[in-house]
Amino acid sequence: MGPRTTIGTRRRSRLGAYPTVIYHLRLTPRIYHCALLKTDAETLNVQKALKHEKVFERSFGARLDANVQRKHRDRRPPIVRMQR
Repeated sequence: MGPRTTIGTRRRSRLGAYPTVIYHLRLTPRIYHCALLKTDAETLNVQKALKHEKVFERSFGARLDANVQRKHRDRRPPIVRMQR
């Protein structure tokens, strides 16, 4: 398993423990990419977004477009489940 980190702490409240968010560190460039492409005057930065996208693609590979994903899915044989 790769490097992980946590955000927040586990604190007790009258409703119970607050959940701790755990994420994989190599996913953060994708989060930054999406955030920097948000059409907002304060956050829109296409150059930085492209830089983070390249870092993400180096870690996980290029994402296939929807048409290629559909064609790959259509080539798989159907799964037939037997009745009990």
